[in-house]
Amino acid sequence: MKKILVSIVAVLACAGMNAQFIAGGSLNLSSQKPDDSNLENANSLSISPFIGYQLDDKLIIGADLSYSSNNNIEYKKDVKSSSYSFAPFAMYKFYESGMVRFHAKASVGTTHFKNESPIVNPISGETYTRTTKTDMLRFGISPVFEFAATENLSLMSSFGFLGFDKTWDTSSSLSLSLSSSLSFGVYYKF
Repeated sequence: MKKILVSIVAVLACAGMNAQFIAGGSLNLSSQKPDDSNLENANSLSISPFIGYQLDDKLIIGADLSYSSNNNIEYKKDVKSSSYSFAPFAMYKFYESGMVRFHAKASVGTTHFKNESPIVNPISGETYTRTTKTDMLRFGISPVFEFAATENLSLMSSFGFLGFDKTWDTSSSLSLSLSSSLSFGVYYKF
């Protein structure tokens, strides 16, 4: 393991004098009381830091980390779910005009999901917690919009994800997914 780490550091050090270390991420908090009569309250937290290395003016390599936690009250029962993921990526800048840049981001990652929900035994009336766990492999591309606020600080936004998801649980399937999620973040070049 030590040899692999030293090799990676050596490759990154030799990648060029123009290379820069970058770090950033996003934080999302939400709490809502929806109109749906079955869902009484919903709280969620998502933390998504990333680190990377800008090899040249157009190419960034790095890794996304993510943790999310949800706590919902459904039918007077507390349902909890959480997930964490790790996804190495390569991001290529294909357009730049002044402070505006557009990138294509390719990533391969894994996510682990955990869901805990209370179950009431209809015979005894006792409540116990059912825990389900699922793992997913995901790879694909997403567009990234960047606004360079300063020379070192940028605001980023990503919309959607086009790729394949492979989930391992009771059934296994490979599917094409087109996500319409919108995320915002910030990153800093050192």
